[in-house]
Amino acid sequence: MEIKSVNFREHHFDSRRHADMQNLFGTSVCYFNKENSVKLNLLGENISVIPFEEVNDDDVIYELNTAQFYALEDRSWIKNKNILLSNLCEPWIIGLPFDQQIEYQPDVFEDITLLDYATEAKSFTVVSDNADTRLKDRYPYIKWVHANIWHKEAFDSFNTDPPRPIEQDWIKGIDMHEFIEKYTHNNKKHDFTCLVGKIKPHRLDFWFQCVSTSGDLVHNNIIGSWDKHIINPKYESVPDHTQDRVIQPQWVKDSKIWISLETFPEITDPIFPITQITEKTFKPIRYGMPFLINGSKQLFKLLEQLGYDNYTSVFGDYVDVDYRITNKNIIEIIKNIDNYDWSLIKEIAHRNIAVMQSWNNKRFIELHREAIYE
Repeated sequence: MEIKSVNFREHHFDSRRHADMQNLFGTSVCYFNKENSVKLNLLGENISVIPFEEVNDDDVIYELNTAQFYALEDRSWIKNKNILLSNLCEPWIIGLPFDQQIEYQPDVFEDITLLDYATEAKSFTVVSDNADTRLKDRYPYIKWVHANIWHKEAFDSFNTDPPRPIEQDWIKGIDMHEFIEKYTHNNKKHDFTCLVGKIKPHRLDFWFQCVSTSGDLVHNNIIGSWDKHIINPKYESVPDHTQDRVIQPQWVKDSKIWISLETFPEITDPIFPITQITEKTFKPIRYGMPFLINGSKQLFKLLEQLGYDNYTSVFGDYVDVDYRITNKNIIEIIKNIDNYDWSLIKEIAHRNIAVMQSWNNKRFIELHREAIYE
């Protein structure tokens, strides 16, 4: 079944909602292009964009992005149509209420009726970077497809020319297994690297716990952010949030373990469960480093499904439903970091890099083709 991306004209949108989307994400967000197409980004096919007036075939999958779906004045036309709602780069669906999670992403509009229309469609598929399996229980009439573009960015750094931006000049051409042998735990002056990024409650809490912990975890390690409320991380003179794929060599070579403060922590009984695994976690895998994560417990299951070892066999189950307790547990692990089995840690790093190098674009495309068309 063919996928056709739909473009609308301004008069198809509710003026307030259209303005909301433009103010948040730019004037082109409600129109299709190569950046927001499922066909191009997940299936490797050229996109075919049609005007709304040509939506008249019940045997075609019509793709809308979430900004369009939110801004439309009338959604009744999707009745008995095959609809694919795409939001490749974010974990949420614009318009759904967030309850406890609203503080983590304030620029989300609440509209509890948004997905009620899905029951009217012949089929309704949502493609996003939210991998939480609990979505299927909450919305059983929707097919959820996880588009893990951050994973693709990481394994593509081994397989594309020019490489994806996660590969830096200083590691080009290096045998990663030799790199792991040379740098895992050996002669490292920092216990951990933690790039805090955008300030969110679980990240700010980790920062302040590090500040208040005896032994000065801030100044003796690599922790910081481009945010003005937190000092710059070591070895980065000009922090820039637009360059968040950049990796300084000291962050890897001079540090024993990577701490990933993911986009969303584990939250008790969320109204809209979110599990996102991003470059924050795929960076250490790509660079052969062990890691600790403050994120959803579902995230650890996702890593295993992709073939990766999440190091819980070494560090235990340290994730709690209270992100503050998770941060405390991570800090306790850091305090005892030299006492863990580093032979096993090195073995896991070798296995993880081998798994990442086994992925390729063809496998990625086949996985998503199967998920979308099943």
